[in-house]
Amino acid sequence: MGILPGRAGDFRVIPHPGFDGYLWANWFPDGKRLLVVGSESGHGLRLYVETVDGSDRHPIAPEGVIVPTGARAMSPDGMLVAALQNGRIVLCPVEGGELRALPGLAPGDFPSGWSADGRSLYVFRRDELPTRVFRVDVATGRKDLWKEVGPSDAAGVTGIGHLLITPDGVSYVYNYVRSLSDLYLVEGLR
Repeated sequence: MGILPGRAGDFRVIPHPGFDGYLWANWFPDGKRLLVVGSESGHGLRLYVETVDGSDRHPIAPEGVIVPTGARAMSPDGMLVAALQNGRIVLCPVEGGELRALPGLAPGDFPSGWSADGRSLYVFRRDELPTRVFRVDVATGRKDLWKEVGPSDAAGVTGIGHLLITPDGVSYVYNYVRSLSDLYLVEGLR
C-alpha cells in the first residue's frame, strides 16, 4: 500500500512487515494515521490503526471485525469506527474498549457513513430495491427513514453496492450492478 499525493510529489510506499494483505484503508481525521482492514500472517481480517510512516500498527478489534469496502466508517472525531461483526453493525472504540452493538439494527444492515456532528450513522441494506436508507442515533438507537434510493429502471439490478452520503446529508452517490441477458428462440434446427 502506498500514498499518492493529490498534487506534485512522489508515490510513497508504507512498509508492512508481517502483513499478508489489505482489504481496505481510510484516513483518520488527523491525517497521520490510517484505519486498515487487513491480516497479519496466520490471522484473519481485522481492524488496525497504522501510522503513515509504518512505525506503529496495532489491532483495535478481534479477528472478523471489519469495515465494508467503501464505507465512511470513521466518526468525525476519529474515536469510533462503525464496523461489522458477524454481519451486524458494531461501534468499535479506537482507543480500546468493548465493541457496542447498535440497538434496532438487523443482520444485513450496512454502515454508509456518519453525520457531520457524529451523533448519527447512515445505514442501508444492499439487497433491497429501492434501498431504504436510515439515519440511526448512535446514543439511543432511534432509526428514522432518511431516503429511498435506487435506479429508476431496476431491471436486472439485484441491489446497491456502495452508498456514500455527504456528512451534511445533502448529497449522496451510489453504485449498482445490472445483469441483463437476451433469450433467443431458434426453430428448425436439425
